[in-house]
Amino acid sequence: MCLSRSIGDIDVGEFIVPISHVKQVKLSNIGGRLIIASDGIWDALPSEAASKVYPHNWLQSLWLR
Repeated sequence: MCLSRSIGDIDVGEFIVPISHVKQVKLSNIGGRLIIASDGIWDALPSEAASKVYPHNWLQSLWLR
């Protein structure tokens, strides 16, 4: 897919466009989480479930080591 996006692919040109989707968001000054995953993960895992996978106290667990 990356190759198709970078140089184009005549056979799938109308389905795969060479323009990436970019979204910018402001994060809170008190911190936040960014979970990056492929479309396949997001198709199988709802956002709410993904947020529960990562523990809320992850920073505290790092400090305790």
